[in-house]
Amino acid sequence: MQSEDELKAENELLKLKLELEHGMKGHHSEGLSPAMENQWLNQIYNFEKLYKETPRVKVYDFIGRPDFVPIQSLPENEIVAALEALENAMQAKGVELSCLCEYPAATIYQFITEELFEHEMDGIRMEGMMTHFTYEEFHPNHAYDINRLITDFIDSLLTKQWNEQFDGMSLASQITFNGAQHEQAAMNAIILTFQEAHPSISFDQLAVEEIKFDLENGTGTAKATIAYTLRQHQQKTESVSGSCAFQMVMEYGYWCLTSIEIPGFGKTSNEI
Repeated sequence: MQSEDELKAENELLKLKLELEHGMKGHHSEGLSPAMENQWLNQIYNFEKLYKETPRVKVYDFIGRPDFVPIQSLPENEIVAALEALENAMQAKGVELSCLCEYPAATIYQFITEELFEHEMDGIRMEGMMTHFTYEEFHPNHAYDINRLITDFIDSLLTKQWNEQFDGMSLASQITFNGAQHEQAAMNAIILTFQEAHPSISFDQLAVEEIKFDLENGTGTAKATIAYTLRQHQQKTESVSGSCAFQMVMEYGYWCLTSIEIPGFGKTSNEI
């Protein structure tokens, strides 16, 4: 059995090898004993070595090339069962596909057999390891993404859970609000001031009713109706409802808000 000093020396060597061979720096293992740190570092090193040495393969080859019928030759009443069989075969070999939205079984079956099977993946096989794919990574659902952008923004705004670093990513660098242009940092401040002015905000209803987007120009718009209740420090309350309007742009593959119109949003306690 290695002594504690021997383990510490080996750990430093492993850290150096990870940095030199795999470009990995700054391993944080505070709180671990030398023995546990050694086990942790060895696991990382072995995985990185395996990752580097294992060639990429097509998904179809990775899962053992199961038999399947092309979608064009598959009777419509057999598609659901055929899709389930394919998904089971994939999962048995450590590959999983999920969808954020609902699609016809034929759409997903065709995607798997004609696109996903040809996609290359890491050829690493480890017990319990699952490689996960999402349909929308290959075929983005922009209506879903815009709807999610708006609902997440409203939720963080009205539940008083706004986090500048995380939620601020939903804002573009320049945002139009109340007829004026604001930098992202200024918009974050407006949101936090609004939340601080109201000790309680009851979120009642949000319905996104219209979504439009132009991928060529990378722009989008959305309309919604909302209802919520504001309470300020003097216990005075105000019920707010009405129409919302949003504009957004595509930045680095993600939708970000560039214009926000929400009834009641921006009021302080002195304005209620």
